[in-house]
Amino acid sequence: MTKTCARCHVTKPLSEFSKNRKHKDSLRNDCKVCQSEAKRKYLRTYTGKAKNAQTFAKYRRKRAEKAIGQPIKCDLTSHQVSFILSEGSCGYCQKPLEYAEATVDHVIPHARGGYNTFDNVVCACSSCNATKRDRPALLFMLQSCSPHASKRLLERLALRSGSDVTEIYAGLVVDAHAYFEQVTSDA
Repeated sequence: MTKTCARCHVTKPLSEFSKNRKHKDSLRNDCKVCQSEAKRKYLRTYTGKAKNAQTFAKYRRKRAEKAIGQPIKCDLTSHQVSFILSEGSCGYCQKPLEYAEATVDHVIPHARGGYNTFDNVVCACSSCNATKRDRPALLFMLQSCSPHASKRLLERLALRSGSDVTEIYAGLVVDAHAYFEQVTSDA
């Protein structure tokens, strides 16, 4: 048995189509190859990347909630994620970013109870995001960022949260202190 793909218009065997109960023949109208290409194309858009980031953050949040034993606040919308990704430069190193290389980083990570909110996420290059991991942002900024980049990040976070820069800095100091207490107690 064969079927013609609605996108590429090539007749292919039924095994080349994914299942979908909504259609009469229980198969999608587009073949697996076209479906994969459409998904790749979608993930390159602001909306696709934002939704993908939210899905990944939801998985990480649930894992962190289980590890720390308490719920983590989550009110970040896909529009906010799109806005963050479109900032155009890394929040840590200030390197100009193409949209494809921009990632979302949690300033206070889920692993230590950081919220999934607009005022706790920043656009970061994949290098800074991978290097920072779940360390305190303040420690990372002192080790890896220029004073100008650190000041700009603090201002950006203060603007998003409606707080003063000194309040944001104090919160980062508390986070770093808790991190060092945890590290020394584990040793």
